[in-house]
Amino acid sequence: MKLDLKEFLIEHEVYQQFCHNLKNNDSGGVTDFEEFVKENKRNRTESDGGLFAFLWADTPEGFYFWNRIDALWQKYYKKCIQNG
Repeated sequence: MKLDLKEFLIEHEVYQQFCHNLKNNDSGGVTDFEEFVKENKRNRTESDGGLFAFLWADTPEGFYFWNRIDALWQKYYKKCIQNG
């Protein structure tokens, strides 16, 4: 299983919302998904997934929505790492 944030977000039907929030919320100057992925890889924070992408509470979906997605991401991430 390959670690792929975009595939994960698409599979969970939240890719568009994620990109919208990157563009429209305080994302540390990152407004594009590909740029976000490059920053994560450069900073070696891929396991964080979308954890630091934007302030979850400041989105239309809210904190609990993104917290649930992050929990799913952490599970997916661990499975990918275990399966190499």
